[in-house]
Amino acid sequence: MEKLSFVIPVYNSEKSIKIVIEKIIELVKGLGKYDYEVVLTNDGSTDNSLEVCKDICKNNSKVKLLNLSRNFGQHSAILAAFNNLTGDYVINMDDDLQTNPLEVEKMLNKLIQENYDIVYAKYSNKKHSNWRNIGTLVNKYMAEKMMGKPKDISIGSFYVARRYVIDEVIKYKGPYPYVSGLLLRVTKNIANVEVEHNKRAFGESNYNFRKLLLLWVNGCTNFSVSPIRLCNYFGASIGILSLIMLIISIIRSFFGYSSQNAIFTSLIIIAISINMILMGIVGEYVGRIFMCINNSPQYIIKETFNFTHNNEIYDLKVDNKEIEQYVIEENISKK
Repeated sequence: MEKLSFVIPVYNSEKSIKIVIEKIIELVKGLGKYDYEVVLTNDGSTDNSLEVCKDICKNNSKVKLLNLSRNFGQHSAILAAFNNLTGDYVINMDDDLQTNPLEVEKMLNKLIQENYDIVYAKYSNKKHSNWRNIGTLVNKYMAEKMMGKPKDISIGSFYVARRYVIDEVIKYKGPYPYVSGLLLRVTKNIANVEVEHNKRAFGESNYNFRKLLLLWVNGCTNFSVSPIRLCNYFGASIGILSLIMLIISIIRSFFGYSSQNAIFTSLIIIAISINMILMGIVGEYVGRIFMCINNSPQYIIKETFNFTHNNEIYDLKVDNKEIEQYVIEENISKK
C-alpha cells in the first residue's frame, strides 16, 4: 500500500491544528487505498501549540512531531519534516485552515494520472491579507526571472510532490533554505489544480513585512547571481552619468557659467547612497558564504514524538519537561 506523508509546519496554531488533522484523517478514509503519516514541525510556537500537538500524537501514532529548539522559519521547518518522512507522495500544507485538506484528492489524482512531479494548488480567489498578496506577486516575479518558473504556473505552500523530488531537495544542507527554489531546481514538470481558498479561521497571518522581505532575500541570493549583476549595471550607469555631468560642467565653464555645486553635491550623495546599497547586496552574498562555511544549521530538533528509526521504536513521554525514552527491539523474532 502506498503511503501519503502530510507535512505541516506549526506556528501559533493551537486552535486550528487539531481540525486540520481531523480533515486529513477524513480525506485518507475517503480515499481508502493509502496508508498515511502526518509530520508536524513545531517551529518555536509561543502559544499552546506544542502541547496540543503532543496530545494529538498520544491519541494517534500516525501523527508525528518534531519540536525545534527555537523559531527557524517556515522553510527550515518544512525541510526538517522532509528529512524525516517515509511516504511515497508528499503533501505540504499550512496549519491555518485556509487550505482544505480534502482538496488533496484532486491534486493527487492529477499528479498520478497525468504523470506530473509536482502539483500546486491554484486559488481562484485568495483570502490573504494585502501584505501576503503583494508578497505573492513579488515571489511570482522572482521565481520566473531568477528560478525559471513557467509563467503559466502558480506556486505556493500547498502542493503534492513525488518522493524522488523531496529526496533531491533534502540534499541541500546550507542555511537559509528556500523550498520553492529547491523544488524548481529539481523539476519543471509541474501543474496546477484550482482549489478553494478559505478565510483565516483563527488569528492573523504570521507573515509580516519583515518576514516577507527575508523570504525574498533568500530566494534572490540562494538561487541567482542576478542581484550582483544588477550591481554591475547600476555601477556602470552611475559612472556614465557622472562622466556626462563632468563633460557638461567643463563645457559650461568655457562659456562663463558658474558651476552648479549644489547639483553635483546631490549627485555625489546619491552615488554614495547607491554604492552603499550595492555593497550591502554583495555583503549579503559574502555573509551567506561565511554562514555556510561556519556550518550554521538549517534547524535543530529538540525532541521527537512517534518516530521510528533504525528498527527501534521510540515512545517519548513528557513528564515535567523531562523525556523518558523506551527502546523496543523489533528483531527479537529473528532469534
